[in-house]
Amino acid sequence: MDPTTILGDSQWKWPIAAGLALGMYTVSKSAAKKRSPLPLPPGPKGLPIVGNVLQIPQTKPWLVYNEWAKQYGDVIYIEALGQGMVVLNTLSAAQGLLDKRSVTTSDRGYPPCFEIMNFDWAFALMPYGADWRTHRRVFHQSLNANEAPNYLPAIEKDCLAYLRNLADSPEKLFDHVRT
Repeated sequence: MDPTTILGDSQWKWPIAAGLALGMYTVSKSAAKKRSPLPLPPGPKGLPIVGNVLQIPQTKPWLVYNEWAKQYGDVIYIEALGQGMVVLNTLSAAQGLLDKRSVTTSDRGYPPCFEIMNFDWAFALMPYGADWRTHRRVFHQSLNANEAPNYLPAIEKDCLAYLRNLADSPEKLFDHVRT
């Protein structure tokens, strides 16, 4: 069969495109894993794209983690929908990674959708780094007990404007609350 006739047939366009996209995703994901400079802890093999999501039950997942600990050790690496996770199965493993090496291991997960939605400016969602430290410093300088009196004039002005608007048009209460 000629390739142009397959692509020309509308019933084959979407399956071929989906197959190509899945193939490109799988190849890029495996290439990214090979570039990792540090070895990851052992763990169960996952499926392409979904990783280990289907192996982890919705209820009592710690029972599965306990079984994996017997097979792979105290520290296990799993993946769920492209997000890597480390499971620590003993107190000593948790203390070793979270207490003794907290400088390199204490960070929150950063879903790629935050970057796509341009949420990278939000302090609470930032990964630890130079930008996070700058935001934290400004946050602490601006929002502390010593700075609170400096905000009183602005708060009083806004409260008076709200009360004035509410007295003038009480039927627009929800509009006044929003602004």
